Amino acid sequence: VCALEHFSSDTAALAEMARVLKPNGLLALSVDSFSPSFVPPAYRQWHAQKHTVRNFYDLDSIRPKLEAAGLRLLEYQYILTSRFTFFSFQLLHRHRWPMALFLPALYPLSRLSDKLGNRDDKGLILLLKAQKVSAG
Repeated sequence: VCALEHFSSDTAALAEMARVLKPNGLLALSVDSFSPSFVPPAYRQWHAQKHTVRNFYDLDSIRPKLEAAGLRLLEYQYILTSRFTFFSFQLLHRHRWPMALFLPALYPLSRLSDKLGNRDDKGLILLLKAQKVSAG
């Protein structure tokens, strides 16, 4: 699911996701984080307005929401973690058509930049894997 950041009540949305999961069922979720310090507040605001994002998340803010919904966090990973990736991301969002021509080159360079930066505690996107806690 890639929608939580768009709900007015993320806690209600997580509770509903947990409700429809089978016991011990898995939930895969990605959320907007935009947590690195090199992401300017003005860009976060622009992104929120352009894409109707109501919340940005980091691990500390989403873990208690998952737990309150009856979900146990199993795995997480920040992706799109480097300055180069953020710069590419900005260009692609603001100049979609001309920059799309460079995507075949930008994608592997971004992946390499993220890997070489070896930063796993912040990123533009946070991927999560959670499991419904079984009653009993």
